[in-house]
Amino acid sequence: KVERIERPKLNQVDPNNDLYLVDSGVLLNISREHLQIERHGDSYVIVDRGSASGTKVNLVPVGGDDSGGRISVNDGDEIIIGTKASPYRYRFIDLSSQP
Repeated sequence: KVERIERPKLNQVDPNNDLYLVDSGVLLNISREHLQIERHGDSYVIVDRGSASGTKVNLVPVGGDDSGGRISVNDGDEIIIGTKASPYRYRFIDLSSQP
């Protein structure tokens, strides 16, 4: 089920979310502004924006405990948003090298 929910923020600061994931579990894995993906030339970086549960790229942790952090991400890498047990798992696909 896809559910669109607008989550207005007080003191809105850029960058704001382009995509919201709704976490309705008992143990929350997703922070309001959990992460962003930045492109730097031909490479990409995942930036954990001070989330409570952190982010993992191929099980390598970045961020968590509101600390933030950054890690490079490559075509085919697995991104887990939240704890290692989080259901929010994605595969990073870099289409820029495709013909």
